[in-house]
Amino acid sequence: MRTGSSTRRFLDTKLRALKARAQRLNRLTPRRIGLRPEDLPYAPSRAHFHAANKRLATIGNAINRQIAIIERNWPPATAQAALTQMALLDPGDRAGAGIHP
Repeated sequence: MRTGSSTRRFLDTKLRALKARAQRLNRLTPRRIGLRPEDLPYAPSRAHFHAANKRLATIGNAINRQIAIIERNWPPATAQAALTQMALLDPGDRAGAGIHP
């Protein structure tokens, strides 16, 4: 990639941030979402957490596959190509949108 060092640092930082955010999408528990002991009678069921965690695992696996593809081709030929690859991943790492395993 023929770009300035500032652009390269930005792109490397953006990729690291995407990877870090993907790791935080791994598992929900009542405690992790901030439920206090007195909230537990009103909390979603274990089945709800199980279903949510199963979906998060599916999303996480898809994101990790996409990140692996980006890393295999890193650095891309242009900054625009790098930003495009990361932009295609970005919505999925937050909500699972756009990532279809």
